[in-house]
Amino acid sequence: MTLGHRRGPATMAGAWPPCDVGLQPMGARHLRGVAAVERATSPRPWPPATFRRELEDPATRRYVVACLAWPRRRPIGKVVGFAGMQARPEATHVTNIAVAPAQQRRGVGAALLAWLLATAAELGHEAVTLEVRAGNAAARRLYARAGFQEVGMRPGYYRQPEEDAVIMWLALAGAARPGGAR
Repeated sequence: MTLGHRRGPATMAGAWPPCDVGLQPMGARHLRGVAAVERATSPRPWPPATFRRELEDPATRRYVVACLAWPRRRPIGKVVGFAGMQARPEATHVTNIAVAPAQQRRGVGAALLAWLLATAAELGHEAVTLEVRAGNAAARRLYARAGFQEVGMRPGYYRQPEEDAVIMWLALAGAARPGGAR
């Protein structure tokens, strides 16, 4: 089933990409493509076995892939991006969002993020949190446009190269963020 036609939360209402990309739940058949995107975008890529383990826990983990599609959003299979989330008691945590370099800046990342936010809201979660490399200005802008606020830093969180992580938080449905602010 292709999910590219779903609308995200109001903050991302126009996020679904105009390019021919469809979203669908990640499955084992996508792992080879996911691994290729992960290798192309991460200095420390997760191996396919890690994604396989994540998929084995659908109660707390949700993953989606962006695949090239024909104009009517029928997937043709080539994975060009993916995103995942983990349900935690205090908030939904975005585990990763990655888009193949050739598809970046075309709305694919925004669509993946909108899917994660819509899924978190559908599950009744009150907030979403994530870490992002301090030097990843494009991702930080994407998250800020979606309503995320920068709430802290994790010094030296990333390796190869070592870099600080910016902690970002988005309250869904009026939930309070850390420190009690809304």
